[in-house]
Amino acid sequence: MPTTLHLAAILAEPRTATALVDEGIRSRAVPPRPLRVVLLDRLGGIADDVSDAAVAQLERLGFPLNDYREMVELRDKRQLILQAVSPFLDDPDPDTRNAATVTAALLLDTPDLIRRAGLLPLVEVAAVEAADKLPARR
Repeated sequence: MPTTLHLAAILAEPRTATALVDEGIRSRAVPPRPLRVVLLDRLGGIADDVSDAAVAQLERLGFPLNDYREMVELRDKRQLILQAVSPFLDDPDPDTRNAATVTAALLLDTPDLIRRAGLLPLVEVAAVEAADKLPARR
């Protein structure tokens, strides 16, 4: 959990706006992305891992949430992480804005909270922009 909170804490660091080239995927023609986008994506993945749906699945498989203190603590910090992500919901960079939107939606975890937070229009835009980047089907 300390690593997750550190990722959230450094989002606002100006240097995270610098675009990085991932040498491991360069051959697949992936354009450089700001480090901030990579951090937001990672935070979104973590949020998804501790979502209500993930917890329900784990509990169905016999892994009760209360047996995993770190997971409980991370779920308790979702609001703090959301506060770090929120300033990027209207970022001028579309990739940063979309990554922040997806991460915020994952942190909020339920359709009702997403709607009340006013994220639905942003999620729709992020989905359309992501679809536009997909290769055309043949």
